[in-house]
Amino acid sequence: MESIQQKLAYTPQSLSQFADVGKTRIFEALKRGDLKARKFGRKNLILHEDAVAWLKSLPEA
Repeated sequence: MESIQQKLAYTPQSLSQFADVGKTRIFEALKRGDLKARKFGRKNLILHEDAVAWLKSLPEA
């Protein structure tokens, strides 16, 4: 049986694929401060728990 490994952090591009949300929306959320990112050199890294918290904060359908 194959185990699913959870990433510790995502780039905006990889979060876009993981969450099935457009990159533009992710960058907008980062700019507004709705989604937190850490800097590692020139790279923006979004911690898994911050990504989940942001997704949970979105309005329910």
